[in-house]
Amino acid sequence: MNSYVTPLIIYTAGIVCCTVAIAVYHCILLRYFVRTQRAQSRDNTSCVKSKGVQEEILNKIPVFSISTQTSSGANAMHLDQNIECSICLGQWEDEDVVRLLPSCYHVFHKSCIDPWFMDHTNCPVCRSPITCDCELALPMASQNDSDA
Repeated sequence: MNSYVTPLIIYTAGIVCCTVAIAVYHCILLRYFVRTQRAQSRDNTSCVKSKGVQEEILNKIPVFSISTQTSSGANAMHLDQNIECSICLGQWEDEDVVRLLPSCYHVFHKSCIDPWFMDHTNCPVCRSPITCDCELALPMASQNDSDA
């Protein structure tokens, strides 16, 4: 019996098919890893900035003492509303030390907001960026003192 397909041709075709399959698999993996590596390197270069608020900017954010009664102290802030700290959900009490954010005028306990600023550069409520334009916060604070 004369057969046109000999075992040698079958073996050769099998080896060629396996080689092509391995080459295609290798190309797919190579493209996937190169793509993910490029994406990670892009993400790393965009995150060159420091993680949180810089210490000098944090020191410029005004710190006040809360007063639920009228007070004439320069560093006392009077709050008419019965509001709470958005981080710890605790009510304001007399003599609480708070930070007044200059860009959005949100108020937080100093002990609550300082750890937040170690990892973030924005307000936890409205996400406005924290800047060093603290002169904007001082007129509002003095206005609260004079209203009382």
